[in-house]
Amino acid sequence: MLVKGDEEMAKYAMQMITHASFHNNSSISVRKHILEKIDLKRCELTIDAFILTAALLSAHVMIDDPCPLTLFRVHSQHVGVDLGSLEATQTKMLKSYSRLLFDAAYLACLSKGTPYERAIKYFFLNQKLAWLALPERPQLDDPGLNALSVSDLIEWLSFLPYLRKITFF
Repeated sequence: MLVKGDEEMAKYAMQMITHASFHNNSSISVRKHILEKIDLKRCELTIDAFILTAALLSAHVMIDDPCPLTLFRVHSQHVGVDLGSLEATQTKMLKSYSRLLFDAAYLACLSKGTPYERAIKYFFLNQKLAWLALPERPQLDDPGLNALSVSDLIEWLSFLPYLRKITFF
């Protein structure tokens, strides 16, 4: 599928972000000069969202090809967390969530005033909600990240029609 023009790209961005379809960097190809226009050092963990945002902000035509470029493999040597210490794991997870939130806030700032602002804002609000749901989380230096405003909640709820399905546990 060829994706071009602001309106089509904005729709595509909303679809990619609300369906979490951009979380596979090994299957994404973006030209180096596009990635160099945005400060990659500001993003610590959300490289997938960074690459998608950089591609959208480049205003180049995008091609979405459903053919897989790589296979996803899981092996016994990979464990995502240290199972030895609950406290160490909790500290590591809190740090990761805060870094993800700062990355999302940066990408939301970059996309302000563009046709992709709404899609990236959804990503940011999801990260903010995940952060605020964590028990015993520390207060961040940015007070805007420590609380959810009524307007944030209303805006997040406005994205519900874009989601494929909602699962309640």
